[in-house]
Amino acid sequence: MGSNFEDRLLLADSDPQAALEYRAAAEEVMETQRRIFEAHMAEGVPITPEIAGPYVTARRELGQLNRICLRHAAVRLDDARRSNGEESDLESTVIHYDLNNPH
Repeated sequence: MGSNFEDRLLLADSDPQAALEYRAAAEEVMETQRRIFEAHMAEGVPITPEIAGPYVTARRELGQLNRICLRHAAVRLDDARRSNGEESDLESTVIHYDLNNPH
């Protein structure tokens, strides 16, 4: 993963709208890389690092963006519940999950 992706992660972490936009773009890249990977497998072409690498990277990046979007959604839900006088701490649950289930 390059610094461009790291920059996008930092922005996504602080901006929920950017996170959603980056995740949508990552889903498209993931789908394209999946199709390329599957086409090589169907043709019986040996899977080399050059073929597998972009697919693995796309999956990893999409996973990281999904986690950020999940945390933003948990914050929104926490805020909505608190505005109704309810207790809620879903964000901590998501963070706890991330710490105990790294990718």
